[in-house]
Amino acid sequence: MLMAFADQYLSKQNVRFAFRCNNNDCDTKMVVAIPCYDEPEIAKTLLSLFNCLQPNCNVLVVVVINHSEQSPEAVKLQNAKTYNEIQKLKKIAPAWFAIEVLQAYDLPQKHAGVGWARKIGMDFAISLFNNCDCSNGIIVSLDADTLVADNYLQAIAEYFVLKPNNIGATLYFEHVIDDVKLENAVVLYELYMRYYKNALSFAGFPFSLYTVGSAFCVKAQAYIAQGGMNRRKAGEDFYFLHKLVQLGAVGEINNTVVYPSGRVSNRVPFGTGPAIAKYIENNADASLTYPLESILALIDIFKNVDFVYRNFSLDNLTENNLLKEFLTETAFVDEISVLRNNCATINSFSKRFYHSFNAFKILKWLNYAVGNFYDRNNVISEANKLLRMLGFDYVEASNAKIMLNRFRELDKNRLI
Repeated sequence: MLMAFADQYLSKQNVRFAFRCNNNDCDTKMVVAIPCYDEPEIAKTLLSLFNCLQPNCNVLVVVVINHSEQSPEAVKLQNAKTYNEIQKLKKIAPAWFAIEVLQAYDLPQKHAGVGWARKIGMDFAISLFNNCDCSNGIIVSLDADTLVADNYLQAIAEYFVLKPNNIGATLYFEHVIDDVKLENAVVLYELYMRYYKNALSFAGFPFSLYTVGSAFCVKAQAYIAQGGMNRRKAGEDFYFLHKLVQLGAVGEINNTVVYPSGRVSNRVPFGTGPAIAKYIENNADASLTYPLESILALIDIFKNVDFVYRNFSLDNLTENNLLKEFLTETAFVDEISVLRNNCATINSFSKRFYHSFNAFKILKWLNYAVGNFYDRNNVISEANKLLRMLGFDYVEASNAKIMLNRFRELDKNRLI
């Protein structure tokens, strides 16, 4: 008997905490996966989805209510309330819209968290698509405290019609600020994200993208090829997307909006919530970021991959002495020598090169740079510098909100 496209992948998953779909509804081509831990207001997210315009397919929303063996009793009680609330909401869902609630309770503490919950929901989507042998089914990642624009589902479906060869996409987002006391911290954090992503793009890094857990989607086959979602307690989106982008084209859907919550949270070690909590609770300076000069130092590397492949020395590659030190300490020359010996063409070398000199190594360089020579600078000042380099003619901004809106417009109007 012929195997369906995901049989092998599903056979390797942890059976105890895997939820297999028995639904053979092959009109469902899109699954929205939502991890849910202690979320008393998830109804707002689901109603936001209910109010979406209907796409060209049926949609299934999978809510993964989860907690660990060691979660407080109050969390377990809230999760039980959430389950009952969603059962009631099912009755008012549109006809083309279905909800599945998975109770991932008492997960082992070692791995329990948002990564595993997101993985459970996405693997459930794979099980559904596998039943219908729908390898191009779309898995959408969303969070339980996030709202969406009314064209959200339509924009995702239409994107893959227009870009049939793309394997995934990130979605345009704007953080919602419910508490005026948090506004400055949220604005500065999102401005940092937009500055960082656009600075890397300007420096020539071909895989610069936003890694927001509530704002991306991926085709089922690509999800499997990437190895599925990881179980990290935080940063699961960063690791997943930066591995995914190595497999094929991951574009941007900028004609709709995802609205993540800009709230204080210590549920995960890093990300939006913990970053805001750090600024508020520890009175940390939210305005400091990597200096643009340290990011632009990488231009020498990204524009000279051909040169690196053919024959190079560090002295000829860059004039930045600190970057030379970093490359020496991280055995860059030896690594490149091995890569060259294993790549017959510049195309294969270039692909393998960015497997090595990836987003993780870039962060390592930037932390090395600010630890040894550069100083962290004000994000508004650095963002102003970047916009000037991008050719924007405007009066320099000293206000973070004004600057953020400029970057939002820049991202919103980019066609990818």
